[in-house]
Amino acid sequence: MGDITVQIEENVVEIDAFETEVEVVATEVEARAVHVVEEGPAGLDAYGVAVEEGFAGTRAQWLASLVGPAGESGTVAYAHNQATAFDSWTINHNLGYKPIVQVFDTGSQLIEAEVSHLSVNIVTILLTAPTAGFARLI
Repeated sequence: MGDITVQIEENVVEIDAFETEVEVVATEVEARAVHVVEEGPAGLDAYGVAVEEGFAGTRAQWLASLVGPAGESGTVAYAHNQATAFDSWTINHNLGYKPIVQVFDTGSQLIEAEVSHLSVNIVTILLTAPTAGFARLI
């Protein structure tokens, strides 16, 4: 194959080596300006800001000042054991509110289920197949 000559005129590209014409689809290319931002000096960390704002003390004292009183212990409000495999579980929990429901199989693996709160005391769990396991209501 010899030299390739490319000639562009009126939106037509001629390539002599292949004797082929190709229509130019796009004649303009959108260009975007990129603004390069130089990295500035490092700022203060949170302790540095606290000192700048008037905190007098060591970093350890400042960290200790961030600790608040202990909150209430998180517990499972109700646990339901489903020993027999069914595709629908109805749970009478009598909590008086609509809890968050987590559903697990017998291997303790979290599984997806459709949860419906029939009332503030009853929840129904629908599964894709009969399943045994347990539910935690929080």
